[in-house]
Amino acid sequence: MAERLDGVDLRIGIPDADVAGVIAAFGLDTCEPSERAIHLLETPPGIPARLTPAGAAARLECTPGRCEVVVQLRPARRARLGPRWAGFHSGQGHRLRITEEWVATQRVLVAALTASLDTGHPAADPARAPAGAGPGRGLLSPRQLDFLADCAGLTLPQNRLVMIGPIRERAWTLRHDELRLRVRRWTARRGGRTRDLDLADLEARTSPADAPFLFPALRALARQHLVDTEAEASPLAVRALIWASATGRLTRRDEGFPGCLPRAGALIWLCGERHGQDAR
Repeated sequence: MAERLDGVDLRIGIPDADVAGVIAAFGLDTCEPSERAIHLLETPPGIPARLTPAGAAARLECTPGRCEVVVQLRPARRARLGPRWAGFHSGQGHRLRITEEWVATQRVLVAALTASLDTGHPAADPARAPAGAGPGRGLLSPRQLDFLADCAGLTLPQNRLVMIGPIRERAWTLRHDELRLRVRRWTARRGGRTRDLDLADLEARTSPADAPFLFPALRALARQHLVDTEAEASPLAVRALIWASATGRLTRRDEGFPGCLPRAGALIWLCGERHGQDAR
C-alpha cells in the first residue's frame, strides 16, 4: 500500500536582510495582497512538554469572520502517525494534510492538523483575541491534543500556551508560465531599540509528480528576483519565534493569566483550555 502524501510544498526562505529588496524586485510594493493576522503558540518556559524542541508548532490564523488553529509537526514521522492519523482526512471541523516540504536540498515530511474555532469564541475576532483568551478557554481542540500526544509524544499540561502576536501576514499570488507561487511576508513592530520583525518566503504547492520539474523553475525564478536560493532560511514561524525569544517576549511572567490583561503593544498573551465539546 502506497504511503499517503497529499502534496509537495516547495519553499524558498528569503534571508532577513534581503526581504525589502526581493519584494521590490517582484514589484509587490504596489500590488494588493491578501492579509491575515497570525498568533504563534508556544509552551511557556519551564514546562517540560515544549512544542519547538519536539518539532511541533502551533498558530492561530485569522481573517475577518474566520479563525483557524493549525498544529504542525515538522518533521513528522510516519511510524508515529499510525493508521488513525494516516487514514484521517477531514471531519468535525478538522482537516489533516500530510505533505513533503522541499527546501534547497532538504526533503521534510510535514503533518498539519487544522481546526476551525467555535463560532463566538473570543479569538474568532482578531481584535479581541488577546484580551478575550481568558482562563479555561484555550485554543487547541482535544483532537489536536491527541494528535500531539500520539505523533510527537507531547502532553501539554492544562493546555497552557504562550500566544505571540499579532503578526501581520501579507500574501501575493503570482503566475509564471506553469508555476503558481505565493510570496508571504510577516511583519510586526516591537518598538524601542529592538528591530522590527520582517520575514518573507516563496512557496508553491504541487503534486509529487510535478515537484521535480517545478522546483528548479521556482529556484530559477527566485534567482532572477535577487533571492539567494542557497540560504536555506528556516520557515517563517521558526524565525518569528527566534525573534520573539531574542526580544525577551517569551519570558514575561503571568502576563495574560487570570486577572492580568496584556499591556498596550505587548506581543504575548497566555491561554488555557478551549473546547468543552469537541469530538475526538
